Amino acid sequence: MEPEKTPSGPIKSTANPIRSFAIKTVIITVAILVVVSYVDNIIDQRIEQIHTSIGSATKIGGRDFWTKLELELENQADPKSDISPEKKRKIIAEIRTISDRWRPFVSEIRSAVVGDGEASAK
Repeated sequence: MEPEKTPSGPIKSTANPIRSFAIKTVIITVAILVVVSYVDNIIDQRIEQIHTSIGSATKIGGRDFWTKLELELENQADPKSDISPEKKRKIIAEIRTISDRWRPFVSEIRSAVVGDGEASAK
């Protein structure tokens, strides 16, 4: 018997394309994970920056808040910071003018909300 002859050249099998596909899939998956991780870190840094800036801008309380409040109360209570009597009279007159102008509307709104009988009794 003669030994069987095999054709010369590369042996083609189905394992090579599958292995190639698996390697390409792993490379693409790793690349996507690296990009997503990078973007996630950037987003986390931005959120932290926003949180820090908003937190400091909207912080109410603490030593700084109370110190500032005390100083402002002292400044407002100081007779030197009082406005002139003429300016007070002018402001009060303007407030009366505005309230006289809006009083009919407020009365109508109040009577519509409370009811006609109760609003006219007061």
